[in-house]
Amino acid sequence: MLCEKVVNSGQFLPIYWRKVINNPKKHQKSSSFGSNNRNQGSGYDDLFTLAFSHHKENNLDKAEELYTACLDMKPKDPLILHNLGVIFLQTGRFDNAIHKFYEAIKYKPKYVDALCNLGIALKNSGKLEEAVKIYNEALAIETNSPEIYSNLGILQQELNHLAEAQTSLKKAVSLDPKRADFWSNLAILNYRLGEVETALTEFTEALKLDPDNPTLLSNFGSILVELGRSKEALAPLNRSLNLKDNSTEVLYNLGKANYNLAQLDKSINYYKSAIAFDPDFAKAHHNMAHALLARGNLRDGWEEYGWRWAAKGLSEKLTRFNKPIWQGENISTKKILVWSEQGIGDEILFSSLIPYLKELSSYCILEANPRLVPLFNRSFPSVKVVEFDRDQDNGSNYTEFDFHLPTGDLPKLLWQKMGGIKTAPNYLLADSEKKAEYRKRYKTRGKHLIGLSWASSPPKGIPLSSFSPIFKLPNITFVNLQYGEHSEEILACKKRYNIDMISDPEVDPLISMENHAAQVAAMDAVVSIQNTTIYVSGGLGIQTFAILPPIPDWRWLGKTDKSPWHNSVNLYPRTSEDFSAVEKLMNNVAKDLGNFLKTK
Repeated sequence: MLCEKVVNSGQFLPIYWRKVINNPKKHQKSSSFGSNNRNQGSGYDDLFTLAFSHHKENNLDKAEELYTACLDMKPKDPLILHNLGVIFLQTGRFDNAIHKFYEAIKYKPKYVDALCNLGIALKNSGKLEEAVKIYNEALAIETNSPEIYSNLGILQQELNHLAEAQTSLKKAVSLDPKRADFWSNLAILNYRLGEVETALTEFTEALKLDPDNPTLLSNFGSILVELGRSKEALAPLNRSLNLKDNSTEVLYNLGKANYNLAQLDKSINYYKSAIAFDPDFAKAHHNMAHALLARGNLRDGWEEYGWRWAAKGLSEKLTRFNKPIWQGENISTKKILVWSEQGIGDEILFSSLIPYLKELSSYCILEANPRLVPLFNRSFPSVKVVEFDRDQDNGSNYTEFDFHLPTGDLPKLLWQKMGGIKTAPNYLLADSEKKAEYRKRYKTRGKHLIGLSWASSPPKGIPLSSFSPIFKLPNITFVNLQYGEHSEEILACKKRYNIDMISDPEVDPLISMENHAAQVAAMDAVVSIQNTTIYVSGGLGIQTFAILPPIPDWRWLGKTDKSPWHNSVNLYPRTSEDFSAVEKLMNNVAKDLGNFLKTK
């Protein structure tokens, strides 16, 4: 069986190997259980018939006893050797099964069923390369067997020979396009290869053939969630749940789908149900943490957030230091290390709590991404900032401390001690000389400098043209705060809306956060989608208009108007991807920005 997990989400359930060993009607005369039409003498025939009958009825102990008696009479009989191998395979005695199948093939070299079942036994013993060799031998004899191609493809996939696996599974489908499991096997592989739309089409074909298969329905729904089509995913996922009501994977994917649809209470309940069936389902715990935090349940949310390590398979990182993890003990006379584990945006966001931690500790060490070290050194002068080398498992190699904790655990521990959420002061400090230099350089014609950032992966990013209501505001020079190449889009908007927009080649946040922070600090205001820019501008105390994606983001902790982390960040959640909804939202942003600029 193959079990393939869907990215960042649920789990594909087993795919069945088609040379099934317990289908007596199909194999009685071919070889899985042999034939009861044997010309070996009446005593032998009776014994074999009785053994075969017990095997069909799944009385495996008795069948084994009788087959063994038959083998004593005919020790080189490939059929009896094979059938004993089948029993060993059924009962998990894989080494014994392998031995018997090899014996059967010795006396009957082109024994296809023995070769196929040998492949299963080898696979179950972890001998995948050997199993591939055996299946290729079977194909040399039976060249157009879709079952053999399917099993070979599954083996190749497990060995990460993905191109070969794709060829084999496509061949299986072409030879028998009426098999739902063949379409499903191919869909799983193509999903793994990143060909998500193709996988979706293949699951659709599988469901045409087997519409009430809960596994197919689950996988189909899971891919729809992955494609951002969560509303469409509800029907197949709910159908799958009705057919198999204890499926943790389906419950998990329903949790994801409802989260994406902003149905946070439903999402939390589905995650709780998945965890009830599987208390160690790390991804369900981790995703539930996001839903709880997005709902504003900070106590439970931050507790569940600790499951991020297991969900990402990184639990060993918690033991990277031979020192205790801080659990809230008195550290007034102790040294504490906060170590890097987040993306650069979240490092900036969580660093808002460093001043509070410093109040509790005699000495605080902050491990940071190299791009952040100069900015953090200036912003936290009483904290020792050390560079985190991501190329080394042990990071900074810093050892002079009493306690440590990962960056993402700061909120859980500090907000408890602070008695709730406290908006951070302007905790980031940009280079004042660079800030003055940029402001002088940019402030040419417009009275105000407004920084813009708009591009990211869906659903966060929006077209620059969506900012058109803002472009109508007077006396503004716009500054491109966006990383990456967007010159054509910028030029098109300059021409269409007759705006003044500056792109500074000296500033690239992917290279230097020092220059980027100074550039942001030079702005009168920032309008940006949810990305690192708003964490920087919020940390600097710059008035920020943050355009949020339609999917709730846990970082805002249930707030929809004002950032809980920054006094200067106003939130504007999008209600949908629909252009008219975005346009309406941007009109509101333009109105609020215009009112703010009147005070400047």
